[in-house]
Amino acid sequence: MNQKSSLREDPQFVSGVLTANTVRDLMRRHIIENSPVGPGDIILGKPVEKRVIHSVITASQESGAHPKRLRKLLVAAGIIPPGLDQYPSSRVFFNASSAEEFIARAVTSLNLKEARTHLGVGRAQAKLLYQNGFILPCVPEGAEGLGDLAFARDDLDAFLRSLLEGATPVSDPQPPICPIEKAVKKANCSIAEIVQLILGKKLRWLGLDPAQHGFAALLVDIEEIKELVRGRYPDGVPIYVALKELKTTERVAKLLIAGGHLNIVTAVSPLNRCPVRLIPNDSLKQFRDRYISLYELTLVTGYHHTKVKRTLDARGLEPALTSDKFGATFYFKSDVAYLAR
Repeated sequence: MNQKSSLREDPQFVSGVLTANTVRDLMRRHIIENSPVGPGDIILGKPVEKRVIHSVITASQESGAHPKRLRKLLVAAGIIPPGLDQYPSSRVFFNASSAEEFIARAVTSLNLKEARTHLGVGRAQAKLLYQNGFILPCVPEGAEGLGDLAFARDDLDAFLRSLLEGATPVSDPQPPICPIEKAVKKANCSIAEIVQLILGKKLRWLGLDPAQHGFAALLVDIEEIKELVRGRYPDGVPIYVALKELKTTERVAKLLIAGGHLNIVTAVSPLNRCPVRLIPNDSLKQFRDRYISLYELTLVTGYHHTKVKRTLDARGLEPALTSDKFGATFYFKSDVAYLAR
C-alpha cells in the first residue's frame, strides 16, 4: 500500500483533521507496507509486529537459505520477476505472506542426487520416479538460472508415507518376499510399475523391513508382482513352436510368411518384456486346416514320399504349394483326406 492510498483510507484524513500522531502512524504504516522490515525492527518509535514485505536478504536471514540460491528459486517460482539482475538482493522486494509457504518448502529442498539418497533409491530409479511424475520439483523444470531440480523434503516424505501406508512389518523376509530392488530385476519390470501398483492399492500384500530406510524398507511378493506386470501371453506362437507343429524347417516357414500363407506379428513377451515375433494362432490354424505337407503325408500313410507322390500324381492331384517356391511340397488337405483315413 502506498502513502497516498493510506492517507485516503484514514478517517482523520477524510474528515480533514490531522494530528502529529496521525501523520506518524500513517508514515509508519507506509514504511511497514513497502519496506523489508519485520519483528525486531523499530519504526518511528514503535516495534514492528508483523512483516509485510521481504527482500531476498531478509528472507535469507530468516529462513537460513543461501541468498543466491533463494533468489533463483523465487524467480523460478514466479514470486519475483526475472530481469532484475542489476539490483542487489537487498533491494529486490516481494510480499512476505504469499511467499511464506514456498520459502518454507524451498529452504529444505533437495536436488535429484540428494533426493535419491533421501528416498533410498539409485540414480536410475530416482530418474524414473521423476519422469513418471511420482516426485515433482517445487519449481518448474528448466527454470532460468537454476541448474538443479529442487524437490521439497516434505513432498518426498509424504510420498514415502503413501508408499508405506498399510505395510506389514517383517523382520526376516524370506522368498518369495523381497525388496523392490530385487523385485524389479526378477520380474523384469521398472520401479515405476511397482510404485503404481502400490499407490493404486493393487497389491494384496505389502511389507516393511523395520531395519531399512525409504524404498529399501518396502517388501513385496515377487510372485504377485510377476503375475500383475507380465499379463497374458500374446495370442500366438514363436516361429520355433510353429515349426514343430508344421513339421517343417525355418527356411520353409520364412518362405510361407513371405508368400502370405502365414502371418507374423511383433508383440511384447510377458516373460522378459522384449519384442518377440509370433505367428498368430488363428493364422497357424487356418494354414493347417487348409494344407498338409508331403512329409506329413508320409508320416500318416507310412509310405515313402516317392510312393505317396506317385499315387497323388496318378490321381491327377497337383501340389497347392510347390517345393521350388516354398522349400517343401504342400497339398490341399481336402484333396488328400482319403489318404489319412
